[in-house]
Amino acid sequence: MRSLVGIFALVALAGCQSARSIEGTWSTSGTMIPEGSKAETTFGGDGKAKSKIIVSSNGFEVAAVVDGTYKVNGDKITVTVDDVTLTDFPPALKLFEDQAKEIARKVGQQGVGTLKWDSDTQFTIVSENGPTTTFKKK
Repeated sequence: MRSLVGIFALVALAGCQSARSIEGTWSTSGTMIPEGSKAETTFGGDGKAKSKIIVSSNGFEVAAVVDGTYKVNGDKITVTVDDVTLTDFPPALKLFEDQAKEIARKVGQQGVGTLKWDSDTQFTIVSENGPTTTFKKK
């Protein structure tokens, strides 16, 4: 679960340079997203962000929806995680759902990162603690 909030922190770590804007929906890949998983983030013009990450592992699939806010300052962004909702939690693991949510909230409450635009439709984020995430416009 630690990686789910870490993913959101990375997913939300975007800023803007020149006239480029992070507003919109982006597919996401990178070091914090488990292989074979899918992640998508929407940045709203109101400073709100929502990420959905679908993680597949050992025959189970869990979807995490992470809601939060973001604030851009130049090429830096600060993100605050407000809520983590786990869906499609396998019945065999249901007992651990609340514990997993609490761990997720504590790990990724806030994150800061720097972005580099690769093109008008793609940018890369390096978080302060090292992981890299790439965002491609959908």
